[in-house]
Amino acid sequence: MSKGENDPFKSLKTLALDLSTKYKNDGSRIAWVSIRLPPMLSDTPPAGDIMLNTLYGRNEILSVAVADLALPKIGLDSLVLMASTDINMKGDFLNRVRMNTIQGFQIYSPIGFRMYPCRFAYFCRECETCDVSQGTGYFDKWNYDVISFYSRDYVQARQRLESTLPITRSDNDIEQLLSHPNQKINTVLDMFVASQLPLHILRGTEPNLRYGNAIRHYINNGGKILKCPALEKDDVTSNAEQPHISNEIPQRYDAQRADTGDNTQAPTGLDSHKCIHLASRKQIGDAIIRYEDRSILHK
Repeated sequence: MSKGENDPFKSLKTLALDLSTKYKNDGSRIAWVSIRLPPMLSDTPPAGDIMLNTLYGRNEILSVAVADLALPKIGLDSLVLMASTDINMKGDFLNRVRMNTIQGFQIYSPIGFRMYPCRFAYFCRECETCDVSQGTGYFDKWNYDVISFYSRDYVQARQRLESTLPITRSDNDIEQLLSHPNQKINTVLDMFVASQLPLHILRGTEPNLRYGNAIRHYINNGGKILKCPALEKDDVTSNAEQPHISNEIPQRYDAQRADTGDNTQAPTGLDSHKCIHLASRKQIGDAIIRYEDRSILHK
């Protein structure tokens, strides 16, 4: 990461310091943490990754690295809300985070509402303040970027898994985390589940938490909709020597899947559920019918 005038995040850091100074008397403070990613992640990501529904692309395990490195600046008794730049939220959501996150008892993993990119396909009318509906988006239960917990609970869970999932104590440890052998842990929520800490996990739909800013920004700046990079099993096998770019995304605990009887599952590559939906089936079906009707008229 650059420093001084060449720092691309200089304006953001300055804003954080200015706001901390402004609200110092209220006990508020904004701190920032600079994280240098390993060289293997310095290359431009595949263009199709814009169609994935997570901020972390193919490497959701980076969310654990972010938490490991940021928590020392936060303190053990703090309530932590991890989020992404892809969201919009209302005050009611923050109040539910406060109420649903209980130290030593419960973590909160909300299911946000993903807005369709209406301006691209014209299947719907774009509306930021509209109520949630099947015509404007869907609740994305496959996105785990947003989660809230108490720092002390996180530290206890991480300590339980340190032997199999090394704690990221510096930027240099990120590469080791990316190549960890436990492919069942890809997110902070996975980590809490694997730790078997006696904590409740509350999952619930949250209409006041909305996703979709990233894909909308991409389209508004001239980006084209691409094919979602859902890897086949053969692709995962061929890229086995590059785990940092082909992390498998396993079926989740809240998915409907057949019981194999031995709690095992076959590798699935980048699960298709991790792709952004552009419209509902009804909207796409109506568009196809209108298109076919127009074709008949032109004959």
